[in-house]
Amino acid sequence: MTTGVPESGRKLVCFLEAHGLAHTKHQETLIFGDQVDVWTGGGLAVQIVRDRQNWFVEVRPEHIPDADWYDVAFLKEQITRSVGSDVLPFEYQAVYLVEHWEEIRTLITGPVGSQNISELNRRRNDRAARRYPSLLQAN
Repeated sequence: MTTGVPESGRKLVCFLEAHGLAHTKHQETLIFGDQVDVWTGGGLAVQIVRDRQNWFVEVRPEHIPDADWYDVAFLKEQITRSVGSDVLPFEYQAVYLVEHWEEIRTLITGPVGSQNISELNRRRNDRAARRYPSLLQAN
């Protein structure tokens, strides 16, 4: 199970388990102290990640093992239909996921889930273009 996770992450874990998601994966690497924990259930997979001491939360469809993971900033953009910050504090991510759980679940698993996934992928490309414009310019 996730070690060293901030308090907001522990509360998120309790929320996920109370909503029927099961802890299905724990992986740690010694280099940088990175770790990944995954919970699955109800059509969603949620991972809490520590990457080089930075914590974040990502969501994807449960039954598509090679599906992309979507961070809370992407999910929030899709729900609000407006571009916001690409990087959100971990506490905000955890609270947002809890407060918007049903919207996020419906977004990914609902009747237009595949359409929303396509839109999330477009948003990922848009983010890359904002962050790295010189890399994406045609030569």
